[in-house]
Amino acid sequence: MVKLVINSVPTAPGGGLTNLLGLLEGWRNIDADLDITILASRPETIRELEASGWGPNTLRVPMMGTARRQLWIRYGLPRLLRRLGADLLLTNTFFVGGAPCPQVVHHQNLFTCFADGFSAYLKLGVRFLLISLGARWALRRADANVFISNHVRERSERLVPSSRPRNDTIYYGLSQRYRDAQPTSDGRDPFRLCAIQSPDDYKDTGSLLRALAQLVTEHPQHDWSLDLAGWGDFDAFKRLAAELGISDRVRWLGYQNPQQIADMLRRCAVLVYPSVFEGFGIPLIEAMASGCPVVAVNSTAIPEAAGDAAVLVPPRSPQEIARAVHQICTDGDFRERLVARGHARSRQFSWTRAARQFCRVFARVLHKPIRVDERRPQPATATAAADVAAVGLSAGA
Repeated sequence: MVKLVINSVPTAPGGGLTNLLGLLEGWRNIDADLDITILASRPETIRELEASGWGPNTLRVPMMGTARRQLWIRYGLPRLLRRLGADLLLTNTFFVGGAPCPQVVHHQNLFTCFADGFSAYLKLGVRFLLISLGARWALRRADANVFISNHVRERSERLVPSSRPRNDTIYYGLSQRYRDAQPTSDGRDPFRLCAIQSPDDYKDTGSLLRALAQLVTEHPQHDWSLDLAGWGDFDAFKRLAAELGISDRVRWLGYQNPQQIADMLRRCAVLVYPSVFEGFGIPLIEAMASGCPVVAVNSTAIPEAAGDAAVLVPPRSPQEIARAVHQICTDGDFRERLVARGHARSRQFSWTRAARQFCRVFARVLHKPIRVDERRPQPATATAAADVAAVGLSAGA
């Protein structure tokens, strides 16, 4: 059995937490021969791990600021890994200098690496500069780098060409709560939008609110509203909503756990995803599986995730967002075509598949196979039995 330590100390609600819970679900599904310890700090992350049955595997690390956390990663984490007897470390973005075991670095958020010049880093701040420097070091030093899309992988390989032989792309999966669902229009509010945002500039919450204001102005016969889920300080956007005259039409939901997100996607008419930079975009796939059509931005990895199953609009274009939302909400045939395409698209993503692919990467790094149980590919739908197998040393899908 391989002792795998996952450094999730920086993991917050959002894509990172979704990925962590999904991979754990996948490894459980295939009964991977992994003894997993998860390092976590944020209370929300710990609560979700406990709710998913991973509480006994979670080692709580005190909350730390950015500078102190970097010191802990550099000096405290290697000591902890020795104490735990780690065979392998899986970490996000950062390479851990001095670690006593091989490392696989999972790159989920590399947008700072592609900032245009030093002035851009001054605007982003010290935290993002540290993330960028840490990611570039990881590209050079990690035993393997895993990327959530080909888009991010290819851009990273242009930064550090020498990393190419150690790089893999493994897509996000789809949680069983969505795989078990059947897309339906029953019980949906026909003119309620939803979004999963953060206050970061690249998420472009401003265009989302301006699109809602345009819909209210141009199509007042419909009762337009927006459910906005997201972690962070949205006070500036609440002021913008007041200036636009739509405060009473926006529900600021704050952090929503995975089940609450699933419920939101089932009650709303369309997911609007205005972000102009994404490494993948798992909410797109979750919305498609829920029968909730998607309007997203034609930028970065979003087309790679969405395929032909979403309406893609230019970046920072409230007018185009409003036009696409109006068509989805008022053209039943168009909506149903999107729902059908989305459902088919969502079936292509699986945490069980992602878990197997990670095991192949682990096997390659450790130079030994990792045993998995092929009889359990998808617990809710599996009908055929197969022999217990060992994931070999190749890195194929």
